[in-house]
Amino acid sequence: MSDTLDRLEIHELFSRYYTAVDAHDATGWTALWTEDGVFDSGHFHFEGKQQLHGFMSQHNAQTRHLVTNVFVEVQGERATAQNYMLVVPTTGKAEVIASAHCRSELRKVEGRWKLARHIYRPDPSFVPPGIAKPAENEVAPGTSTSEQARNKEVVRRATAQLWGQRDVTAIDSYFSPEYVQHNPSAPPGREGVKGFFRMLTTALPDLVVTLDHLYAEGDRVFAFMTWRGTHRAPLFDIPASLQPVTIRTAEIFRFERGLMAEHWDTVDFADVMAKLSPRKA
Repeated sequence: MSDTLDRLEIHELFSRYYTAVDAHDATGWTALWTEDGVFDSGHFHFEGKQQLHGFMSQHNAQTRHLVTNVFVEVQGERATAQNYMLVVPTTGKAEVIASAHCRSELRKVEGRWKLARHIYRPDPSFVPPGIAKPAENEVAPGTSTSEQARNKEVVRRATAQLWGQRDVTAIDSYFSPEYVQHNPSAPPGREGVKGFFRMLTTALPDLVVTLDHLYAEGDRVFAFMTWRGTHRAPLFDIPASLQPVTIRTAEIFRFERGLMAEHWDTVDFADVMAKLSPRKA
């Protein structure tokens, strides 16, 4: 009977956990952890209640987390759990935008179950909406080779993993250590890409990136992309407006040894400037 009650309490803990995430309740979410609790997403690592509270305080995505297949094993004062998780937006089109497998370790503290470690791993095979749209045969005339197909797949996978799953480890996986950025407004190298990722996902927390077209020629891949999100934090020094915005880009990636080594782009900010720029009286 005690084991059954423990399982029910742990199931209830996960319901409260994901409800607090969606409600942006950092205090309630942090209360579910042990003092030395660890959150590990593969690219973010937070340890202790102070870091955990700081992390959740920055979460403002408008989402609903749907949890299934919760499997709990209780061993005295300790327990382990696994679950699947799907994420859907609360605004715009109702579609799954993230899929993950989670593993947790729990401990009893003063008679109550608490999270000691929570490991979140995006499903590597999941492709977010919009990412898989480019046709496989979009290759410039006379340049259909296996290497170019692989380069296109790298761009597709990097886009899905980085912007769809919010997995910043994609930058080290798909961008060359000698990565050269030719946009004078962007910071250099792979660290610059990481900084841009943090800035953009903070400013547009519900950001959805769509690969509209992919072409390959020689050692270059040409990508036409659309970026859509709600402006909830400063973006290019423009204060948060809560307006939906759209950015369109044309990008060129030069490949070297299977990695993105060089980048050029042209950015259409017309929608951003029309909606967010201060208007003169």
